[in-house]
Amino acid sequence: MFRRMGAGRWGGIVAAPFLITTLCVIAYAISSLIVDPPGSWTLVLTVIAGVAISSGLMIPLGHGSNFPTVGVSIAMLAIEPLDGEPFLGVCIWTVGILVSQIVRTRSLLTSLVVTGLAAVSAFAFVAIQDPFRHFDAWLLPLFLVATTAYYLVFLTGQWIFEWLRTDMPAFPSLRSLNAPRFGLVILGVALTATAMNYVDRLLIPWLDNEAASRRSPFVVLLAASMIYLFVQRARYSASEDRLSALVDAAIELPRETGDDLSLALQSRARFIVKADEVSIRDLPPEDEEIGARLTLVPGREQYLIASRGVAGSLFSREDERALNSVAHVASEAARTQDEVLLLERRANTDALTGLPNYGAFQKALVEANENRLYHEGIALLFIDLDDFK
Repeated sequence: MFRRMGAGRWGGIVAAPFLITTLCVIAYAISSLIVDPPGSWTLVLTVIAGVAISSGLMIPLGHGSNFPTVGVSIAMLAIEPLDGEPFLGVCIWTVGILVSQIVRTRSLLTSLVVTGLAAVSAFAFVAIQDPFRHFDAWLLPLFLVATTAYYLVFLTGQWIFEWLRTDMPAFPSLRSLNAPRFGLVILGVALTATAMNYVDRLLIPWLDNEAASRRSPFVVLLAASMIYLFVQRARYSASEDRLSALVDAAIELPRETGDDLSLALQSRARFIVKADEVSIRDLPPEDEEIGARLTLVPGREQYLIASRGVAGSLFSREDERALNSVAHVASEAARTQDEVLLLERRANTDALTGLPNYGAFQKALVEANENRLYHEGIALLFIDLDDFK
């Protein structure tokens, strides 16, 4: 089963506990909610929806695409879905993570493993911040420590899994980590979680003029909506850059021929889908790769394959569409060039014998005359073989 994920024997051993963790956590969440229904189903469902919405914001922490990306949905645990039951709240949060991972990766097995790792990390987050969450003055430092613990556990688990499943050769080192960006992500999540707590526990009661007033579902949805705006902004910017790169490829590729066309195609595809490696081969894409059919030589179908390094972020549907588009442009460029060459051959050769015709003779004569030195002449040998000249 783990072979489909590209995992080796040791990688499968490490992945199994995370997979089992996900199944146990989801089963516990469902059974607990059925046996002891929550006081507010609205808040429970809102947290699940908020996690699924905010999970779309994935931030790369490294200098290259082969470094893990992290999400910010842990901020949704700033408000407990069930008062007094923080670990059951993590189980409910995990349901939202699983839903978002299935939509994002389109692989149930990969989703279960990643969700299990996220759940373990979330338990660390809650274990640190829950005992002290009622100390309002210490909320920000508390969330800073808890968020740091969450990301450290998550990255460590992913590093161990990838290290074992690939025997280490290409996994990025800590030197690839963008430390300032990592710090900003931690600070952003901690500030979001702190703001959610203050709004729910202080601002809303003050606005309602009632100390016990709470609007927790509203706060969760408001935070998720703001994160969603960042997601859409990032997607718009990425789509704009990708479209511009596709236009540049559509202009450049038709100008290239032969091996130059292949090299230009691989270079453009690598930039468009942010891949670490792009190749052209006869075999279709394997696990964790994306590919597009390609015809650079008439009658020979190949594949344009893109891959990212170990632990790199997964390719999106937009990446697959972009790779298909640039492969189609290259295929059409090669087909057009072949048709132009064929037309030129038909215009300059005899259809019966394949020998140069009168038009080719006229072009050769003009070229020879234009390129000869002034004092040189041109010799012409005329042969008539039974009226075949």
